[in-house]
Amino acid sequence: MISGVAYGATEIERLADLPPLPVLRAHLLGVISAPASRLAGVMAGSVRQLATVVKAYSEKSPAAA
Repeated sequence: MISGVAYGATEIERLADLPPLPVLRAHLLGVISAPASRLAGVMAGSVRQLATVVKAYSEKSPAAA
């Protein structure tokens, strides 16, 4: 019995097979933070591309402009 509820052998085995709580928390944090990390990567890539274009334009010779 756990918290007044009787569980069978199957349920107890399923509970025993669960990963430890810190591992479950780490998985949850990974799932939550993945979209933010991807968004940050996309934004950084866009800024990097823009900086490359601006640099190339600034290095362009005045006669070609």
